[in-house]
Amino acid sequence: MAFPVIYPKHLQEQMKIAGSAKAIMCGYCGNENYSDSDLWVCSHCENPNQASLITISLNDPVLMGAIASTNKLLQQNYVRGALAEYEKVTKNYADPGFIYYYALLHIQASNYEVSQIRYDRKGFMEENATHRSAASDFASKARRLLFKTAVVCQKNMAEDQKNPLLPFVLFMASVKLGNLRTAKRAVEQLSQLESPLLLKYADMLYNMELGKYDIAASRALEMTKKGFMSINAFYYISLALLKVGRIDMAQTLLGAYGKYVQNNSVNALAGAIAAEEKV
Repeated sequence: MAFPVIYPKHLQEQMKIAGSAKAIMCGYCGNENYSDSDLWVCSHCENPNQASLITISLNDPVLMGAIASTNKLLQQNYVRGALAEYEKVTKNYADPGFIYYYALLHIQASNYEVSQIRYDRKGFMEENATHRSAASDFASKARRLLFKTAVVCQKNMAEDQKNPLLPFVLFMASVKLGNLRTAKRAVEQLSQLESPLLLKYADMLYNMELGKYDIAASRALEMTKKGFMSINAFYYISLALLKVGRIDMAQTLLGAYGKYVQNNSVNALAGAIAAEEKV
């Protein structure tokens, strides 16, 4: 399959439409999203959100307070405090999406510890050993939480076979674990349910993992159209363009996307594009 034709100006116009949708808070991580439908995927944690469930979350002051406290601590780079705060959520709410985001927070904590390793310290640089150990501990805990997410999803799916959110979260956790066999089965399970957006999204990510950037970009383009629109699709089109060496176009689209969404993934992709420009 040939890489699809990309028209940056058209996609930028489509991005404006996506970005003009109403802002809705993710019920798992509390970040703002843009959606004009009752089902969407968070631009920050990539948990699936459904309007009816979000309404319940917004009316739960305990949950909203814990999520707000977690985000405040993250903004202050108090990662351990944020983990302790969000742990309360995972203990009080059974939804596997909360466990999945808790795993992502541990990955973020691990990356933060790695970022603190410096080789310009004096002496034997004992601090570096402390940061390496902490990074390893956080990464190990993240992996255990991802396994737990998958187990809870599979258990719940046996009891609720028509809920598309469960195989989607299972898919996301499996991809993070590098378990593409289970991820593929989750995509197949999604194909049996009436949730075209989640199916397209999962199929896009699955093909990205396989290195089939032409198919992934095609799936992403399908999610830039009315009725299936996900603002996250523009990020993945930029990523696919980078992977096939179309640096200028990737930078143009990511720059437009960055006006609506700012997170670590956007910053990392911007850095990767900048690095390629220097080569």
